[in-house]
Amino acid sequence: MSVVQTAKGPAVNADRQPNPLDELLADSRLEELRAAALEAGLATVRRRRRRRVALRSAGAAISLLAFAALISWMLFRRAPATEHDQVAQANPAPTATVAATESPIPVAEMSAVRHLTDNELLALFPGRPVALIGPPGRQRLVFLDELR
Repeated sequence: MSVVQTAKGPAVNADRQPNPLDELLADSRLEELRAAALEAGLATVRRRRRRRVALRSAGAAISLLAFAALISWMLFRRAPATEHDQVAQANPAPTATVAATESPIPVAEMSAVRHLTDNELLALFPGRPVALIGPPGRQRLVFLDELR
């Protein structure tokens, strides 16, 4: 058995019959096929990566928008409409204004201001149609019998 060194590759057994598969594998079309398969595989991997990145980006954007909407809703939600609000919307009336004047009460006594409850404030005007309009803590006293 003799071994022959070929110019294109490893040593080949000279006594051996030529294999048709060896001829196929040595063909230049095989290199083209390998290159095309590699390109197709790379294109598939790149497409999957782009899709994965796009989905992650979209998920992050949707999460941020949902978080911003929740914070916005919590900060700017309105109190439910009350009967007084509905009356004020049906019959708009001017609000009472108080002129700023010099107070005869010393500043030391002013720090002990007593806050009135809604019912106590409304009781100060018996026989007059009044309403407290607005959300709690920001209500305005409206006299409904005054004309513009």
